[in-house]
Amino acid sequence: MTATMEEQVTQTKIPTLKIVLWVGMASMVMLFAGLTSGYIVRQAEGNWMAFNVPSAFYISTGILLASSITMFLALRAAKNDQKQSLKTWLIITLGLGFAFVFSQFLGYNQLVKEGVFFTGGNVAGSFFYAITGLHIAHLAGGILAGRHEGAEMDPA
Repeated sequence: MTATMEEQVTQTKIPTLKIVLWVGMASMVMLFAGLTSGYIVRQAEGNWMAFNVPSAFYISTGILLASSITMFLALRAAKNDQKQSLKTWLIITLGLGFAFVFSQFLGYNQLVKEGVFFTGGNVAGSFFYAITGLHIAHLAGGILAGRHEGAEMDPA
């Protein structure tokens, strides 16, 4: 009989998936810290064309915060073995995730209309697109990881 990925533990007695989670989280922190550092250093060099951040990005921040709350509620429902509540909160969280991505693309559309592109000489725009694009990639990774975890859960 083989152990599932969740049941496997290392010599430290820490479940393998928990180690993978912590390494992934540390990687994300380092990635965004590096981008933020690069942003600050590059801005100080000059040749920086500031632009107004479209309101869609502020809306997407609110959506992101709301999805954190609904994910917390889903986790609480899972811990209390409330399957219907868990499914409801997860569906709401997924919907908020799609709303986040949609609002990001609305913001990108507005930036393009204002002449702010990923390339083309405006380093500020390049950093902005890279950082916000990585947030979308991070969301997609979370959805795929959650889908993988969900496949191993009891469907009842």
